[in-house]
Amino acid sequence: MKLSREIKTAVLVIASILLFIWGYSFLKGKELFANYKTFYVEYDNVEGLAKSAPVTLNGLTIGKVNDIKIEETTGKLIVELQITSDFPISATSAAVLYEPGLIGGKQIAIEPDFTSKTLATNGQHLKGGVKLSLSASVQEKLVPLQTKLESILDNTDKLLSGVNAVLDKKSQENIKQSLVE
Repeated sequence: MKLSREIKTAVLVIASILLFIWGYSFLKGKELFANYKTFYVEYDNVEGLAKSAPVTLNGLTIGKVNDIKIEETTGKLIVELQITSDFPISATSAAVLYEPGLIGGKQIAIEPDFTSKTLATNGQHLKGGVKLSLSASVQEKLVPLQTKLESILDNTDKLLSGVNAVLDKKSQENIKQSLVE
């Protein structure tokens, strides 16, 4: 069977259009034929969270952050999660924002609630939470230590100023000479 030039050109154009659509979706991080569930989480602050950040469950990547929008009435941030796993997530599960390491952005971990038998449906809002990062927890512990150290240095300065005020020149010379001997 011999194909005419017009048919060959039409097949090539259609294949090019399909390849373009697939490539565009691939670059945006969307899969054309994948089944996924969409959940929403509300946060006050998502510092460091980016679109396409992984969503994990017990360390296993089960999805990604699809979109982050600001709710105009409250100023809260609504994060859209795209979950590709078939793992049953309960309606009372929490989506916790955390920092996986010292370097890099933030991720979201789903903390499942196995006591609840009610499963989350597509489009449902999950409970949000924030886990302190390593640097934030170190900073939290260092702030009281810094204030105590400043207080000790201030008291030491006052003590030495008081000792210098009490001792006259002759007493200071006697102390120096006794230390030398």
